[in-house]
Amino acid sequence: MDRYVALNNAAGNTVTVTAAIGREKFASLLGKLNGGIRTGNYRVVPLTAGRGPAGAAGDSRTIVVGQDDNGRTVYVPADQLSGPDKRTIDVNCSDCKVVVVGDTAKGGGVQDDRRIVVNGRGDDVVDQGDRANGRDGRNGGTVMDDQRITVNGSRDNVTSGGDSANGGKGRMGRNGGSGGTIDDNRGVVVNGSRDKITFGTNSADGGNGGRGGGNGGNGGAITDHRRVDDNGTNNRVKAGGDRANGGNGGNGF
Repeated sequence: MDRYVALNNAAGNTVTVTAAIGREKFASLLGKLNGGIRTGNYRVVPLTAGRGPAGAAGDSRTIVVGQDDNGRTVYVPADQLSGPDKRTIDVNCSDCKVVVVGDTAKGGGVQDDRRIVVNGRGDDVVDQGDRANGRDGRNGGTVMDDQRITVNGSRDNVTSGGDSANGGKGRMGRNGGSGGTIDDNRGVVVNGSRDKITFGTNSADGGNGGRGGGNGGNGGAITDHRRVDDNGTNNRVKAGGDRANGGNGGNGF
């Protein structure tokens, strides 16, 4: 637990709440949290689920969202370890919503090799895109997305969000960062019926120039090889898009 808190605190995913905010407010917040856990309205998949950390080699654990989560909303946190994200996420619940949080670049790039297997019925699976965006005029990083999603259930709604490697907006009078690189090789195999697959829009835009004359950054590069193999019946697929525009120049004073 200490390691879980430390990793998420370093990633900016935690907020410390103590009695110093006032006894009544503290009691209210704590009561809502505990009440949500007791009723099952709140559920977070533990960082320590499945196999242990693989260190620098990346994260290769298996996370199972089981039938105990039927009808619930479950969040699968982003990878907090260095190296490729090779986790397997098995969605075995029915009529549930599973949000798979996208990975964020650590050291300039993301390598996403996750496997998501949807075996339930009537599920809403939201697979958020990965991010390698620059800040404060820095260039965007690199996203290598080799996710594989297999849909074996029926009447499932699967959304695979767009990745982003945008350049950062320039500071006062400075240039915006250039867009980075996205290599998108995601693949979806649909074996069920009446499923809906939706892809998002990838973006590698240049950052806008800072106010006072900064130039906009150049657009980046996107290689899009996303594909769907439809082995089922009465399924719908909505294709995604790509965007790599240059940033706007900063306005004068």
